[in-house]
Amino acid sequence: MSIARLHAEACFYCGAVTKTLHSAGHVTLARQDRVWPIVTCGCRSQAVAS
Repeated sequence: MSIARLHAEACFYCGAVTKTLHSAGHVTLARQDRVWPIVTCGCRSQAVAS
């Protein structure tokens, strides 16, 4: 996972940086307390948790 994606500077899914980005929620990495805001360009219509 790119650190740019975790800092909401690029689309969380495809990595786009030049498209318009919109808030897509938050993620927490395994075994860590830090909550990261994420953004998306709209390339995926639905996120699936696994």
